[in-house]
Amino acid sequence: MSDLEWPDALLRTAEEDRESYPGNFRVQTRRAFQNILGELKTWDGVTDVQLESGADHLKHNSNLSYANASKPDDPGVVAYFTKDGEQMAAACDRWDNLRDNAQDIYHYLHETRMQKQRGTVTAESEYQTFRLPSAGEAVEATASPYAVLEVA
Repeated sequence: MSDLEWPDALLRTAEEDRESYPGNFRVQTRRAFQNILGELKTWDGVTDVQLESGADHLKHNSNLSYANASKPDDPGVVAYFTKDGEQMAAACDRWDNLRDNAQDIYHYLHETRMQKQRGTVTAESEYQTFRLPSAGEAVEATASPYAVLEVA
């Protein structure tokens, strides 16, 4: 079982709060991963795409999990990528399986790209929500290390 590298800047869903996706995405797990990769190929300025999950991934294509890897201990999925030189990530662990978390990321990425074609303007780029903090930016911890370790 591989370990999932979750972005420090993004909160995790507690295991007991994960649920089945109510709409039942009608794709296989591998197709959901391929959908993410295909969507990011349509984005201008995107390079260095890497999909991470709690499942083992193929040796010849590290962005795809094995076909039978749909129930790892950690069902979270993260898409790391670089856009116009900035490190970005989209992550989902709300659902109780890889397929639904991967397909949820695909839909979010697709909807974000589609916003670019709309006439509405916002104060920030549509892609700003994906930006990871740079090494110089502080990420505030949710609890002190002492509280986490339960020591004085």
